[in-house]
Amino acid sequence: MEDDVKKMIFSDEKMFTVEPKLNRQNSHVYATSRADADAASLKVRRAEFPAKIMVWGAICSSGALQLKFIDPGTKVNKEYYINEVLESVLLPEARRLYPDGDWIFQQDGVPAHTANVTQTWLREHCPQFITKQEWPARSPDLNPLDYSIWGLLEARVNSHPHHSLASLKQAIKHEWKRIPKDTIEKTVAEWRSRLRCCIQHKGDHFEK
Repeated sequence: MEDDVKKMIFSDEKMFTVEPKLNRQNSHVYATSRADADAASLKVRRAEFPAKIMVWGAICSSGALQLKFIDPGTKVNKEYYINEVLESVLLPEARRLYPDGDWIFQQDGVPAHTANVTQTWLREHCPQFITKQEWPARSPDLNPLDYSIWGLLEARVNSHPHHSLASLKQAIKHEWKRIPKDTIEKTVAEWRSRLRCCIQHKGDHFEK
């Protein structure tokens, strides 16, 4: 599998928030009147439960695939995952990046991914994919998005404040496109050494 890393499409989900969650113990309010204090407290409570949105993303040695934004309140079950992510985003993007049709799909082990109907869909539509039995249960150390790209994207997105989901989404899309292709390529190439570490740790958690 190590020799096939250039064929692999790595995928993952990431939650982004409009503003960082505050520590309740450190969220003191200083005001000159009760009305001001109540208004300030409301802002604190909103900050403790910020608006957020989930994003599905995928990368390969050739670059980044199109992002899929999952609207707040959407239940990502097996039907949604197959119809809105795999069929609508993965397949057309994989065909664009691998016109020869030779690619390998990776996903983690959440229920929507490992459901029998999803695994059947993958067998019917993907040239190759990593089955639910093959991918380690404790896998963040082995996914390029987890060990590199998400952190890079989040830092860039949060370099300036956002006060709405629209602003946040626009920043995510903009910064996703700006991630250098060579950065993605190097991050994916690192997977080989991480795979060896994973094997040495028998699939358990590790960090290089």
